[in-house]
Amino acid sequence: MRGRTAVTTCKDTQLRLLHAPPVLLPEPVPYLGADEFTVRRGRTHATILVDTNTHRPSDVFADRTAHTFAA
Repeated sequence: MRGRTAVTTCKDTQLRLLHAPPVLLPEPVPYLGADEFTVRRGRTHATILVDTNTHRPSDVFADRTAHTFAA
């Protein structure tokens, strides 16, 4: 068995992975809201994108620059 490596896990980890919800593919969001928030008391800022139909977060950016938001 050359080139193979075994990964050992406990039974709890295997059961957790087996029962985990499937990863859904991203869908287009018709209405998207953006807001800035502070992570650490005025020192670290981030941007969050929210689906305004479901009121759920869609993405979080580590900064609030226009370049990151445009990308």
